[in-house]
Amino acid sequence: MSQQDSKPTPDVWVGLLFVSVASLITGISFLIMELDKYNWQLP
Repeated sequence: MSQQDSKPTPDVWVGLLFVSVASLITGISFLIMELDKYNWQLP
């Protein structure tokens, strides 16, 4: 029989994944703010 309520528990690697995604989003937002100082526009 299989257990119906068994959920996978997040481990260290899932935590590192969230940290890396958060740092990517932070870096992209800082890049956009820096490029906005030079009146950068999308083509």
